[in-house]
Amino acid sequence: MQSNGAAGSTWAARAPSPGGDPLVRVEVMTNAEQTPDQAENRAARVVVTGEVQGVSYRESCRRAAESRGVAGWVRNTETGTVEALFVGPGAAVDAMIDWCRTGPPAAEVAGVHVEPSDESAPDAGFTVR
Repeated sequence: MQSNGAAGSTWAARAPSPGGDPLVRVEVMTNAEQTPDQAENRAARVVVTGEVQGVSYRESCRRAAESRGVAGWVRNTETGTVEALFVGPGAAVDAMIDWCRTGPPAAEVAGVHVEPSDESAPDAGFTVR
């Protein structure tokens, strides 16, 4: 990749498609350009209601969190809900909260309750409890 000199603008080479351009512009947001909410780590506790147990919700949540660089945990509760802790950059935590609103294909999410948390992430990344 090469920069054109402007912050956040980068060009990357790719195999050209027939009649296509071999360069594609990639917009890169630097830490200086991110809002504090996007760049700083934060934690959110989430409770998901609906048909969310027995549908691979926890394992799908783990994969989604790991792909976004979010640490924390997810577990089933005795009341039939799924509870999770997400810790990471604000934008990544927001993405996980959005993911929870639909979950895996077999889930039927009725609601998502979110509240800030002071809890820290476990050392193991993201775990299923």
